[in-house]
Amino acid sequence: MQLKTRILPKIQWQNFMDTLLSRRSFWIYFIAIILLIILPINTPGSKLNLNNIMVVKIRGDYFVHALVFVPWAFFMVAMKQRPWTWLVLGLIFSIGTELLQYLLPYRRFNINDLISNSLGILIGLLIFMLLLRRLKPR
Repeated sequence: MQLKTRILPKIQWQNFMDTLLSRRSFWIYFIAIILLIILPINTPGSKLNLNNIMVVKIRGDYFVHALVFVPWAFFMVAMKQRPWTWLVLGLIFSIGTELLQYLLPYRRFNINDLISNSLGILIGLLIFMLLLRRLKPR
C-alpha cells in the first residue's frame, strides 16, 4: 500500500493533486517568480540579503534559486507538455528571468543564478520522472 492512499483516499488524493498542479497554480507560480525578480529584495541594504549566507561554502541564494525552480517540472502535466519541450521552456524561462534582472537598475544578472535556476529545473524534472516511474502501475 502506498503512502498517499494511507493519508487520503485515492479520489481525494487525485482531486488534491489536480488542484495543486493545475494550470491556474502554474500561472500563480510563474507570476510569483516574476515578482521575486522585479521586487527590490535581496539587494544590498535590504533586510533579507541571502548573498551573505553561506551553505557549505556556497551562497544561500543559489540554493534558493534552485529550490524555486524545482516545482517547474511538476506543472508539465497541467500544461500538457512533453518532458523535453517542458525542459527547454524551463531553461528559456530561466534565461529570461536573469535577462530581466539585467534590465532592472536595482538587480544584477548573475551567471551562477542562471546555473542554479537551470539545476533546479533539471533536479525537479528528475524527481518528477522518478516519482512517475515509482507510481506507475506494474
